[in-house]
Amino acid sequence: MLSGGWFRISILFAVVWLAFDEVQRLPGWIAVVLPVFLLLLVFRPRWALLALPVLILIAALRPRRKTS
Repeated sequence: MLSGGWFRISILFAVVWLAFDEVQRLPGWIAVVLPVFLLLLVFRPRWALLALPVLILIAALRPRRKTS
């Protein structure tokens, strides 16, 4: 049972390693929100129906940086 979980985690780490440059460009708030969202999914899966649209709204409605 544990070997299947370790395999999935290794696949996830491989994907993050391949996309490392793009991951570094992500906003800092994602580093806080993503683990909280994953814990929410683990302990209260039905809350994801509410949390996912809220995360999408936060990402879409946040203020944009001004480019000079």
